[in-house]
Amino acid sequence: MPAKNMGLLPGDRILSVDDVQISTWTELSTTIHAMPNTPITLIYQRDGGEYKQSITTSFQIHPINGRLDTLGAIGIAPEFTYRPIGFLEATKIGASSTIGALGLVVLSIRLLISGEASISDLGGPILIAQIAGETARAGLVSLLTFMAIISCNLAFINFLPVPGLDGGHVFIILAESLLRRKFTLKTRMIIQQVGMAFLLLLMATVMINDIGRLFTN
Repeated sequence: MPAKNMGLLPGDRILSVDDVQISTWTELSTTIHAMPNTPITLIYQRDGGEYKQSITTSFQIHPINGRLDTLGAIGIAPEFTYRPIGFLEATKIGASSTIGALGLVVLSIRLLISGEASISDLGGPILIAQIAGETARAGLVSLLTFMAIISCNLAFINFLPVPGLDGGHVFIILAESLLRRKFTLKTRMIIQQVGMAFLLLLMATVMINDIGRLFTN
């Protein structure tokens, strides 16, 4: 990322972007997000001294208001401070974060169905391992947060009405209840085989995507 290439270090404070004074993280992120793939000039502070350097921003694709948008990025994050909280507040924050993670999964599926996102964007175990390594280097909190997001993702997908998943079994039971008759063993086997074929195809697709990224990167 550009910030790493220019030698920006943890603890450095960015004072301005293209002569626009920066005083908060919100101002900094808003300014950089508006300039993907754009040359910018940063003035930053380190150990009491001020330094000036020009770099070109990168870009990231992010879901915003139900659609994908291209945002400028240089590969930095704010410095967090942590404080102890009570059980009730922790439960509230945890529930809110879980709902947010599930919302991202729903949005991702909707974007895939609408064609705004590509099948080639899907990742499998190799991509997950790569991201896990990057988040682990960022700290234990980042790694645990990433693991929680993956858990929410897997839980949601497991409840999709796809034969072979738990949601598929629920779907079959509901279908039998609505039709008021049991499916024959042969019918159940066909449904399960179709579901497993879909899951195997999906697994093969994400593995091909992962291997392709290894060579392209």
